[in-house]
Amino acid sequence: MRFGRVEGLMEVVYGDGGEELHLRVLLETNMGVTVVRDQVVPRLIASEGNESLSWQADQYTQETIGVDLAAEGWEVIGAGGVPIVGEGEIARSASYAVRQL
Repeated sequence: MRFGRVEGLMEVVYGDGGEELHLRVLLETNMGVTVVRDQVVPRLIASEGNESLSWQADQYTQETIGVDLAAEGWEVIGAGGVPIVGEGEIARSASYAVRQL
């Protein structure tokens, strides 16, 4: 059995189509840190602000755990709260404790 921690990071980037969201989902284990997902994703809600970005990072992180990591045998065994992000900081999801059977 292996244990790890999953966290998503989201920041606003500007491309040809205007404002976009860049998501990175990271899996940290005793073997190191692996980028599970790194892509530009659509906004889930029209609301703006750091609180909205943290919520969206958390939703996409949950999706990544439930689809991509679940296919590799990972499951959530605990979670923290969605952190409050200060001005100029990168939005983050909750931190999820996971295990692989």
